[in-house]
Amino acid sequence: MSEINPNIIKILAVEDDAGDFGLIQIYLGLAGFGKAENSGTLSWASSLAEARKIALRNKPDIVLLDLNLPDSAGLETIVKMRSVLPGVPIVVMSGNDDKVLAVSALNEGVQDYLVKGQYEHDALGKAVRHALVRSRLETRLRLFEVALNTSASAIVITDPDAIIQWANPAFTTLTGYHVDEALGHKPGELVRSGLQSTAFYKAMWDTIGAGGSWQGELINRRKDGELYHELLAISPVVDHQWKVTNYVAIKTDITERIHAKHALEESQQRMELALAGGDLGLWDWSVPNGKLVFNPRACAILGYQLNEVENGLGIWKKLTHPDDWHNVEAARQAHLQGDTTQYEAEYRMRHKEGRWIWVLDRGKVMERSQEGLPLRVVGTYSDITERHRMEEQVRQLAFYDPLTKLANRRLFNDRLKFLMASSRRSAIFGAVLFLDLDNFKPLNDTHGHDVGDLLLIEVAQRIVNCVRETDTVARFGGDEFVVLLSELSLDRQLSSTQAAQITHKILRAIAAPYELSRANESSDVAPIVHHCTASIGVTLFLDHLHLADEVLKAADAAMYQAKSEGRNRIVFATESTES
Repeated sequence: MSEINPNIIKILAVEDDAGDFGLIQIYLGLAGFGKAENSGTLSWASSLAEARKIALRNKPDIVLLDLNLPDSAGLETIVKMRSVLPGVPIVVMSGNDDKVLAVSALNEGVQDYLVKGQYEHDALGKAVRHALVRSRLETRLRLFEVALNTSASAIVITDPDAIIQWANPAFTTLTGYHVDEALGHKPGELVRSGLQSTAFYKAMWDTIGAGGSWQGELINRRKDGELYHELLAISPVVDHQWKVTNYVAIKTDITERIHAKHALEESQQRMELALAGGDLGLWDWSVPNGKLVFNPRACAILGYQLNEVENGLGIWKKLTHPDDWHNVEAARQAHLQGDTTQYEAEYRMRHKEGRWIWVLDRGKVMERSQEGLPLRVVGTYSDITERHRMEEQVRQLAFYDPLTKLANRRLFNDRLKFLMASSRRSAIFGAVLFLDLDNFKPLNDTHGHDVGDLLLIEVAQRIVNCVRETDTVARFGGDEFVVLLSELSLDRQLSSTQAAQITHKILRAIAAPYELSRANESSDVAPIVHHCTASIGVTLFLDHLHLADEVLKAADAAMYQAKSEGRNRIVFATESTES
């Protein structure tokens, strides 16, 4: 099947809202549709009547359809559009997030149902591509089915006890048994393979025994022992008293169709994965024997040649970071068990050079046994190391002070609210320390901001060294630092004592002399020796007694009191100040 060329695909968007059409136009452009000059990819109709005219004139390859139009609404819109363009794939774009409506639309034959405002910018392009691919594959599958179903089928007539009374010559072609050999036998005595369960045949006989027609697929065995797939349709023949006099069975050899269907499904899945875009490595896993095969690109992402990677499931675990394997295995098992529609995981893999790279790994079960057990899984992975690096940079900018690498105000507030929420269950006190350097400005004025920054970095490190791993140290800006002490004690007095011990430790650490060396200066320049103290305000809190803003205000007020009392000291907020 040829690759879809987005510049020659004709798309008809039926949308009465100009703003929504503008978004469609932007998203399709981002997906690569209509990038060539004068491509004429996209047509717009604001009503169903206008859409009919454009459709008859331009004959689009796909329709993006809003269900609520000035001259049509709901499922009727689909029916009317399909009557104009039978066989053309339709993707519904609705403002109605109604699962029942979505299912009904899919039952009417649309290829996809997107809810406006609830899909990523690349979802529309994927939906268009997938709809076109599925339409082509479905057309091809129908051709296979027509070719097979128009061939001669075996017809068998039995009595009420399922004893063969008559069979046509195609029965011999299908089963290998001459008609004379078959007469007087039940079909199951001749061709049953044993691969269908007792429950399978019971359900069949319950249906036809009650006077209903039954149709299903099964695997039978020819006279020479060869297995074949059969489409079997059985209908009872009744007399005027509704008593069964005969059964008529039509048996069609669908072995080729089944094999073709599997091949088409595999091709479709591979194509969908390839359309997911980008620089992807492909893997193909046979679950029963554990054989895992990679394509050359999958090996190259990790720095290997194809012949350097063993074909087995063990290589997957061997190359995955030990800390990530549990999550990978959990995601994989969830999909194998049918709990998720696809397998997806982000984790680290070891490159041939020894470094770790981040990969985005996706896969899907392509084939299951009659019992529902997974037989074959195909997937792709891509190198997303750069994306992770950029995300980490964004996270650092959003939650951390760029100078000291401490938490910033936003992250501190989040952790304070979380700790206060947890104290509701534990009734354990926490504490906030608000710290301001006493003589920071003279250093900045005398030696410049570069030296001031060196002092702030050193102060940050000294504070971190004084607290526990469970505590949080943040810089609010300038020379203000805040410390969050978690899980002190159930007793207020004991909590106050613990907070005081840590605070005095911080006060002493900050008061020790600083030797600050200017960056990019020769080693014979003497470092700047600076003495610095701090004023610290402390407040205890419990969730049911305080709000986060009140806790910070109380600690801040206590800090200013420490400054007014002479600096280089600690002041605890009073209970009246805290409340």
